[in-house]
Amino acid sequence: MKGSTKNTNNTKEIKGLCSGFSFIGNVVEKYYPNYSFDYMIDSSDIKGAIRNYLKFRRMDKQGTFDKYDMITLSTWENIIQYKKKSPDQLLIAYPNGFIVGLNYDQTIKEVPFIKRQLHKLLKFFCDKKMKQKYKEADLLVVSTPNMLEHAKKIRKDAIWLPNPIDTEVFNPRGSKVKLEGNPSVFLPTRLHAFKNPLFGVNLFNKIKEKYPDAKLHMIRYGGGEDPLFGAFKRIVNMKDVVYHDKMKREELSKYYRSADLILGQFNPNLAALGMVELEAMACGGAVISLDKYEIYTYPINTLERLALRIVEDKKFRDSYIKKNIAYIKKMHSPEGVSRLCIDFINKKNLLRKSKKS
Repeated sequence: MKGSTKNTNNTKEIKGLCSGFSFIGNVVEKYYPNYSFDYMIDSSDIKGAIRNYLKFRRMDKQGTFDKYDMITLSTWENIIQYKKKSPDQLLIAYPNGFIVGLNYDQTIKEVPFIKRQLHKLLKFFCDKKMKQKYKEADLLVVSTPNMLEHAKKIRKDAIWLPNPIDTEVFNPRGSKVKLEGNPSVFLPTRLHAFKNPLFGVNLFNKIKEKYPDAKLHMIRYGGGEDPLFGAFKRIVNMKDVVYHDKMKREELSKYYRSADLILGQFNPNLAALGMVELEAMACGGAVISLDKYEIYTYPINTLERLALRIVEDKKFRDSYIKKNIAYIKKMHSPEGVSRLCIDFINKKNLLRKSKKS
């Protein structure tokens, strides 16, 4: 294949380009030194998609992609225009969320009205073409388990590859901070409808009724009010809210270890754990989230009772956290995810890491 050389242990070097896929690419590089990746990404808004499309097209005309053994594409604007440069080049379609061609209606109904119309046009013109592109790729890989049932309708060999958690930062062994409130409840995400955070705020109110000293800790992200901020102010007493400045990952991990309870996502149409929930679990945080696919699987109408039990029953809380940490180690450890990624590639006979140049 083009751009290939031998490394010191006589294993074929694999050079890849990733648009997205950086979480997985980074751990593959760490545990499989014969793999190396270049990364390109832009913002996920419309302007970012246009810039991404034009940059990708320019690189294609310049022959930039010819040197890569492996191309992994996450965004619709790249997937829809790319064609393999040789039969030996591995092409992975890696949609990160419900994008065009993959249950896109779910995303469309989550966005504001004006943007919704633009997304409907995008679906009308591109949905069929995107599904064909998913079929043409060597692998169709999804980033969350709630996507897999929809991906398998396009091709039966679609797979879910868990996101790896940086356990050097997010682990239960690090330092903590003193958080106000008894109990202290941490809601670390923005107030966007996508994660249905108002359910979590109402859950906090239920806890507050029973525990008057409870406090809700949140992050001040900046860039204007979050879309649901008005509704948020109407259902919570702002005197009960403690804001923290936006922080680096290392500082965030301390808050995950320190809070008595952490609120995740509660969108019944998604019901999958994201990076926030997984990283908090890895830190030994007592996470409450709506999850149908991985570990919790508690119905949404039981989460209030679960939250109160975690606050009140230390033995249950400890076992709950222990189970979460063990699950992260099993399914989302960097070493395990990187090995799983290489196994998928090898099982498809696409790129044999043991193949000699």
